[in-house]
Amino acid sequence: MEKTGSGRTQGDLCGSPREEPEPEPLIEYLYQNIGRLQVELEWLQKNLVLPLELKQELIEPVNREISIVRQCEFLGLNRSSQRKLT
Repeated sequence: MEKTGSGRTQGDLCGSPREEPEPEPLIEYLYQNIGRLQVELEWLQKNLVLPLELKQELIEPVNREISIVRQCEFLGLNRSSQRKLT
């Protein structure tokens, strides 16, 4: 390919595809964990069949790591349940 004045090849300027570097092992590991955790969360939400009152009792308002909104999402509680708890 011809070099241009900027040192780039003509193919680069025309938008030809470049080979992407292989993902780093850590990034690949993290994506695998994200996928696994999503599958586990979906399974838990599908199989966590509890009465509404019991689910509301599981909410920990003082938990600083997981917000009340997020806890409600995990338990499959809707927004109206969230407002009653806050």
